[in-house]
Amino acid sequence: MKKETLILVVVALMFSTNIFAQRTSDIKGGKDYPLVSRFKG
Repeated sequence: MKKETLILVVVALMFSTNIFAQRTSDIKGGKDYPLVSRFKG
């Protein structure tokens, strides 16, 4: 039972981090890393 619960928690955390990473607005005062340009789209 504990193994299934652990797997469920890990999967839930993986999905939740992806949801918050897809924000469309930039952070105020933030800037891009100079060696990496933005991707199209």
